Amino acid sequence: SYHPYLGATVQNPTAQVTTVSNVATGAQVMGIDEAGMGTVLSILSNMYSDGSLAVAREYICNALDSHVEAGNTDPVLVTSPSHFTPTLTVQDFGVGLSHDEVLNVYAKYGASTKRNSNTQIGAFGIGAKSAFTVGTQFVVTAVKDGELTVALFALDANGAPTVNIVQHGR
Repeated sequence: SYHPYLGATVQNPTAQVTTVSNVATGAQVMGIDEAGMGTVLSILSNMYSDGSLAVAREYICNALDSHVEAGNTDPVLVTSPSHFTPTLTVQDFGVGLSHDEVLNVYAKYGASTKRNSNTQIGAFGIGAKSAFTVGTQFVVTAVKDGELTVALFALDANGAPTVNIVQHGR
């Protein structure tokens, strides 16, 4: 499948120029300045025209992707926020996330287990953090192979995203 950010050749149809990416020996991988992470997060969080709808859509799509991967055709459970319970809850019965996947995939912008899949919706590694569009913290409860991981995602004083594992074990 075509991915607009992957591939070594970029062609500008107006100028009819082809640019080929070559990584020189000793090249350094670019990153995000830690002090600027709050600014980057703000840009990513404000890209949605309707934040609340985007959050619901992103998490429901991730849950559906997990069901597809597990071969589960059962519905995803969604509990909408209400006056008395102001929490959106999306529960799937798919493949789950391990402690390692919570820290090294879910908690990393750009990381995705779905990048090479044509059967799943997500692939950019951004949507899982979309709750920051409407709030400053959210909780992920993940279970895989009988292992429970509860993670608190929150913005620090500079607006940078953090993850804190609050429970882990069997």
